[in-house]
Amino acid sequence: MTIRIIKNDMYSIFSFKRALILLSMFIILYIANASEFYMYKNIGLFDFILLALGGPFKNAFRIIDEIKWLLPQIFLSYVLTYLIDLELKERNIYLLPRISSLKIWWFSKIGSLSVITFIYFTIEFFVVIILAFLNYPVNNNFSKVIVEMFVNEKNVTIVYNAKIIFNMFFLLWLTSFLLSIFQLLISMIFKNAMVGLICIIMLNVISIHAGFAKGSLFKWFPSNHGIFMRHNIFNISGRNDLISISWSYSYVIALIILLIIFGFNYIKNKEILY
Repeated sequence: MTIRIIKNDMYSIFSFKRALILLSMFIILYIANASEFYMYKNIGLFDFILLALGGPFKNAFRIIDEIKWLLPQIFLSYVLTYLIDLELKERNIYLLPRISSLKIWWFSKIGSLSVITFIYFTIEFFVVIILAFLNYPVNNNFSKVIVEMFVNEKNVTIVYNAKIIFNMFFLLWLTSFLLSIFQLLISMIFKNAMVGLICIIMLNVISIHAGFAKGSLFKWFPSNHGIFMRHNIFNISGRNDLISISWSYSYVIALIILLIIFGFNYIKNKEILY
């Protein structure tokens, strides 16, 4: 039953129009990044992927960087809003009487959100990597020039590029999965999918600007854990102003578990689905 519900959720949000918008957006973002990085010499494939998908730097304030980061996040939230709105309007009539289990319903929704967010960012990474592969040389590792330019450190430990790309993808996915659960919960509490969408957009915008906060305050904003450029990517000692990758995994996974538990207890105690 759970797998069937997840499949139905996938079918309900898929449309040729959305797929076309999605691909067009990722291609346009690739072109925007390629145009911006054209001035830098000797950029390789992994350099481009890191710069294009890593998000805005902690202390950088450029509108173009914010837009490039926010657009995919907002479009994902918009797609989820359609799914959540459909759920809020039709669950009482069709779904719950058939499954007769809040537990199955809730964990099916969690499964749907995890699959949708995973596929979404897989498509983004696939489009960017394929286009970059056609236009940039495959470097064995990140170029030292790029590392020194963007990390402002000459003596750094260069780690394998595959490990960095892996962590960048999974932190982005896990963070977006976390935010999607939060969006679902807010929408259910207020019984309005648009409220959830607005809250997520505001949280993403606030998180971007929280990078200017002194100390470690910005580390507690969930969206920042999906912005890879705000992490201590190259293991630079003494950079307490950046987020460690291990901390992000621990923090985000802990929040996911807490939200799943809280959400299930909330709908069970409040009986909001009836």
